[in-house]
Amino acid sequence: MILTNTLLCLALTIYHEARGESITGQTAVAHVVVNRAEEKSIDYCQVIKEKNQFNFVVNGKAPNPTESEKFIQAVYIADEVSSNRTKDPTKGSLYFWNTKLGIPGWAKCKKPIKIGNHYFC
Repeated sequence: MILTNTLLCLALTIYHEARGESITGQTAVAHVVVNRAEEKSIDYCQVIKEKNQFNFVVNGKAPNPTESEKFIQAVYIADEVSSNRTKDPTKGSLYFWNTKLGIPGWAKCKKPIKIGNHYFC
């Protein structure tokens, strides 16, 4: 596997948004990024840098991972998802949020899918 910039962006999203989740939860987060990229015909890096979308992105940059084993796992999951080797547990969701926040006003689905500590819509 070659760690391209695009794959790195997807792995950083998995790491920063879901490193404490199960493999399914991490895969779900990755699928949201892939689904958005496909819907908008943009790459993963453009998805995560969209304004007010991901809290870990500050001034267009993501902080470096501090837990190497969890980051290696995120890279593996990013490769699996981006290569279409996983089923999308979110059923095409374009958004996710932490379950502790309830359902935000911008969520446009009546029955979000709960996976781990996230809702997917």
